[in-house]
Amino acid sequence: MNQPSLSRRRLLSLAAGAAGAVLLAGCGGSAAPPAPSSTAPVSSPASAPAAASASAGTANAAPSTSVAASSSAAAKPSGAVQAATISSAFLRLVGDAPNVIAQQRGYFKEVGIDFTLVPFDGGSKAMPSLSTGQIDILPATADVNFFNAVARGIQLRIGADDSTLAPGHDIYGMAVRKELVDSGRYKSPKDFKGMKVAVSSLTGSLYYIVALLAQKNGFTLKDMDISALAFADALVALKQGGIDAANLVEPFTSRSETEGFAKVTLRSLDISPDIPGAHLMMSPQFVQKGDVAVRFYTAWLRGLRDYLTEFVNGKNSDQMVKLLQANQIAIVPTAQNPTFDPDGKVPVKPVKDLFQFFKDLGQIQGNVDPDSTFDQSFVTKAAQQLGPYKP
Repeated sequence: MNQPSLSRRRLLSLAAGAAGAVLLAGCGGSAAPPAPSSTAPVSSPASAPAAASASAGTANAAPSTSVAASSSAAAKPSGAVQAATISSAFLRLVGDAPNVIAQQRGYFKEVGIDFTLVPFDGGSKAMPSLSTGQIDILPATADVNFFNAVARGIQLRIGADDSTLAPGHDIYGMAVRKELVDSGRYKSPKDFKGMKVAVSSLTGSLYYIVALLAQKNGFTLKDMDISALAFADALVALKQGGIDAANLVEPFTSRSETEGFAKVTLRSLDISPDIPGAHLMMSPQFVQKGDVAVRFYTAWLRGLRDYLTEFVNGKNSDQMVKLLQANQIAIVPTAQNPTFDPDGKVPVKPVKDLFQFFKDLGQIQGNVDPDSTFDQSFVTKAAQQLGPYKP
């Protein structure tokens, strides 16, 4: 993990030739995997949140109390609390797990919150709804669109960690077509030069990771043919030979190997120790909710800690996997699934590095202080109420 520091000027020179493509291609949303057939149908993400809200398979998984009861009693407010309604984008990825667990186990109800999940086909497609307050929460990674919204005066904020990358929990990976590995066309990361490479978006973290990869190995983004493809489409393109490699997120990363048409040759932490994970982004309206926001994070953190205890630490992993899969979370137990900070703290430096990369490219317009985009006060108060995490 002791990688050499990366020069901002060098990153800029690597990406300058691709800047036009970024401008034209915009944001490519990542397609969510198909919902399991055992689950109730999910509303169309194009619908208004009130109509599209989904309880993510409430009828399919009864609350589990075997480990959930270990959550701190401090999460329960004393006396009556004012009822509130909170909605979150639902991408059907493991980053949604704390929301789903807290919903299924009644943690939101305990703090007086009527919680709904609104399906979207990717974080970039949910960003407009977050900006206008149609949804309150978006579990995804801040990108060009997030920072440009802040530059326009929209008070979006990053509120908590929604997946931390760590060895064994690195959700990003570079998948190379198996034929290229078997033939010797790919032997080392330097061989990405000249390849057709897909990322889900040209304005987010996966594109940034490819830029870091290029710099580390002595070539530039101009030396690759980079296109924006949704994750599911990238798998098809790999299988059919339409692309040579793709930067994927779990469970798509592992699927490319288990289905036999690709080899994951690098994880993101092999490229840099400072790769941003996902976070909970908050709408301007949610940021003004005060006590309601703290109550939300108290319930959410209980769900997050249950995931850590039962799945990451293995105390009830089979039941946790069943609960998540029954509620449309695309978790593959053998994949590198995310971990979380038990207090919800966001690693700030990787996000600021990503911001600076796109700022240097000219993709972020106006003046934005990246430090001002963080507001972790609510999750900090919630963690204090819950007390230290005890696995």
